[in-house]
Parts: sequence; C-alpha cells; structure tokens
Amino acid sequence: MGALANLLKNSPREATEARGESQESQESQGGTLQTTGAKSQESQESQGGMVCNEANPALRRARWLALCADEWLPLETVHGLSDADLEAAEDLPLYDRRRYLHTVAEGRQMAMGRLPEGFTKKAYCDGCGAVWMPEGHPDHLQACPWCLHRLAGVSLPRPMVPCGDCVFFLPYPGNPAAGTGQCSVGHRSRWAMQLHACQEFWPKVLDKAGNNKAE
Repeated sequence: MGALANLLKNSPREATEARGESQESQESQGGTLQTTGAKSQESQESQGGMVCNEANPALRRARWLALCADEWLPLETVHGLSDADLEAAEDLPLYDRRRYLHTVAEGRQMAMGRLPEGFTKKAYCDGCGAVWMPEGHPDHLQACPWCLHRLAGVSLPRPMVPCGDCVFFLPYPGNPAAGTGQCSVGHRSRWAMQLHACQEFWPKVLDKAGNNKAE
C-alpha cells in the first residue's frame, strides 16, 4: 500500500513535468519550422526577383509600361523598344528611367516630323537651318537632334522666319527694308518681312562659317 500511495502521490507532478517538456519541445519545433518557413519565403522572393530582372522579359516590359503610363506617355514608347534596350536601362535610377522614356518619346515624335512638347525655342543649326529646340539650348548649334531625322528624309517642322533676316536675301534697292527681293539660292521672291518656313535660312548674325558676327 505504501508503494502504491507513493506512486499515486508522485504521478501528478511527473505528468506535469512531462507536459512541460512536451510543450517546450513543440515550441522549439515550431520556432524551427517558422525560421525554416521564413528562410524558404526569402529564398523564393530572391529567386522571384532574379526571374523578374533576368529571365522574364514580359514582367520587365510590364514594369516599363506602368512607368510609361505614370508619365502620361504613349505606350508605343515602350512597345517600340527591344527587350535588350529595356534590360540595359533596368538598373538606372528612377529619375533617369523617366527621363529615358521622355527622350525616346521625343525621338518618336521627331521621326514622324512632329514637334515634341516643350520645343518652343527658335534656334539655328548649321545642318538643319531654322529649327525648334527646348528652352535653354543656345541660339546657334553646329548640330542638333533634328539632324538625324533630316538626313533620313523627314520633313522638319520649322519656325517661321523673314527673308529680310537671311544672308541669301537680295533686297529690292528701292525699298530694302520692306520691299520684295530675290533669293540667291533659288527660292521665289518674297517680301522682306514675310514670315515663312525655309530650310535654307541663314541668319545675318552669322557669317558663312557659322560664327556670330557680333562676337
């Protein structure tokens, strides 16, 4: 009876200790599983990032299309770029990626002979003649962004210029300031102050070498 009493007396304590050890074991295993799950998730995210950046051109293009829409640019801006172009610009800072898209959009407009937004400054290019440029560009350029498109046969949108300000204009002796005159490069006669678009326009402020006479 004494042995049986001791057994019954000690059983609750041993059972409690056993439950405590079991709970600690489960918590330990749960922590291990949680850590393993977190590492697994990190690994999957890492692999997913690599897939997006390197092996999945469709996802990369989708990100560029979203950025294009955010800039209110035509989606054709991205559609016209190759996968290699997008991959090469993928690691640029966000500001540079936005600027890149605007530059591409401007180039598309210029290739179609259209005036891009912001091209409001009248300038003179040695190759193209009178052209529109963004504000901040110099008045005289040895070459400009329009040159490539002019050489490709694109008809450029040009600012209106008066014949009287051109070195090729031969004024009428009787009224040189406002009368009609002749063009020494073969264009038809016009009034000295008549505004028109002309590819051959060469400002009187420049000499034949393109240097500013006022300097």
